[in-house]
Parts: sequence; C-alpha cells; structure tokens
Amino acid sequence: MEIPDKTGGSVNRLTSCIAAMVVAVFSFTLNAHADPITYEISSVASGQIGSTTFTNAEVDLIGTGDTANVTSFVVSGVTIFANPFSNFTVTIGGIGTATITDLSEIWAIPTGLGVPGVVWAG
Repeated sequence: MEIPDKTGGSVNRLTSCIAAMVVAVFSFTLNAHADPITYEISSVASGQIGSTTFTNAEVDLIGTGDTANVTSFVVSGVTIFANPFSNFTVTIGGIGTATITDLSEIWAIPTGLGVPGVVWAG
C-alpha cells in the first residue's frame, strides 16, 4: 500500500493509470457500420385483394432495408424507429406474391419491457 505524498503523487498516478486503461479499451472497440436487414412478418389472415377473397391464409410480409437508414422520432414522449424498405413483397397463401412499389417502411415502438413492441409495415 502506497502512502500518498503531500503533492498528490499517488492520486495523479492512479488517474493516469485509469485514463490509460480507458484509452486502451476504447481503442479496441469496433466501429459501427451499416448492413442490409430483412424484416419478415408472418400471420394467418382473411380478407380480400382485388376481387379475390381469402380465408385463414398464410400471409408473409418481407421488407429489405439498410440499418444506415434507421431514423427515430418522438411522439408524446414515445420514441418510434422507422426504416424505409428498398424492396417489399407480400405473399398470400393460395393467391401469390406481389411486389409493393409504393414507398414503404417499417415502424417499431419498443416497449422497454424486453418484449416486442408495436410493429407496423406499410
């Protein structure tokens, strides 16, 4: 155990040591980068598309985006995240697959409870 001197030498050495450790830790962290991401939402639904009706059909929504394009905004104190799609398809079992050409994105509202929040694609 070192006894501090009156000039604060041991405190200065401790501070220097901690600062060096912090620099060493941060120099080994990975840089963030953007990646393509695919969102896939599946459910069973009934409805109508055009003049074709479907009942209890498997419906798959698949959208592709890029993590660099994620944005967030706050509404009434709730943070909402959005990511626009570069490609978006809807598949309805027994009917077929459609490529959505309108601008589309996914919105997510985290719950903070460790469970999925509200997700909306369109």
